[in-house]
Amino acid sequence: GTQRALAAADLSRLEGASGDRLRVLWPRLRATPSRVSGLRWTPDDAATQDVGAAFLAAFPGLTGAPPAALELIETEGTRNRTILRYQQRWQGIQVLGGQVILSLDRSGRVLTMASSTTGLVGLDSSRDVGREVAVRAALDRIHGEGRGADLGARAARVVLAGPGGAVLAWRVVVPTVPMIQKIVCLVDAASGEILTVTDAVIR
Repeated sequence: GTQRALAAADLSRLEGASGDRLRVLWPRLRATPSRVSGLRWTPDDAATQDVGAAFLAAFPGLTGAPPAALELIETEGTRNRTILRYQQRWQGIQVLGGQVILSLDRSGRVLTMASSTTGLVGLDSSRDVGREVAVRAALDRIHGEGRGADLGARAARVVLAGPGGAVLAWRVVVPTVPMIQKIVCLVDAASGEILTVTDAVIR
């Protein structure tokens, strides 16, 4: 498809810039590579301060996400490496599991890129049952219909991507044991149907 062609073109440009053959992990069902290593990329402008943002802007085909949709959420420094972690967003909404991780050496060269971003073409936000309906659906699933009270439930819209495409959902977090345990429900924003239910420890 078009996105695979864009990613292949960016890989070709990167390979020419690095002078060596890149090591690429590209699962068959993904439109973009999940990992590229063997890089030694530096921006053309030596004065560039944000090397990670410059890399993502120069090679958007590698992630399939507009650079503006990738938010830097964490910078981790070690003695020899700097790790930059970006979160994919769609119209400001978090894409669950959609991240890009860049590894830079001490001189600021990009060495590796790992990506779990996903294409979101055609995602529809016009149909949304709203927070109240989503929370009620989650409480009914957990406690039984009409039984659970909204005592501290938290809800936020997220994008859930999968092999069948991406859907807008509500992520509803319901505490079950105060300060210890919670249940997380993903509710389809268009239909109000429960997509997944997960037990988790509160952190």
